[in-house]
Amino acid sequence: MTFEGYGNVNEVEQFKGSLLKVPEDQLGELAEGEYYYHEIIGCNVVTEEGEALGTIKEVLSPGANDVWVIKRPKGQDLLIPYIDDVVLQVNIENKLVTIHVMEGLL
Repeated sequence: MTFEGYGNVNEVEQFKGSLLKVPEDQLGELAEGEYYYHEIIGCNVVTEEGEALGTIKEVLSPGANDVWVIKRPKGQDLLIPYIDDVVLQVNIENKLVTIHVMEGLL
């Protein structure tokens, strides 16, 4: 990544830890099954049986895979790992995520 008008890394050091916003029309294409955080946050989450679980409020990146934080209507937030065995379908247009509830997930 480069910053127009800045010649070296020392000049952009002041921005370290800041939030970088990119216009949507300048975002790069992602591979199938990859999503930008802003596309995922706000999606409703349902089980494969159709039970509504809540809405994705945050995406965590602790290591091997992302973890989606689901705000539940009542009770504690739910943490869902973004792995193939759990996340069955993501429909960005309809803001809907369908998951398989593995044993111990809820």
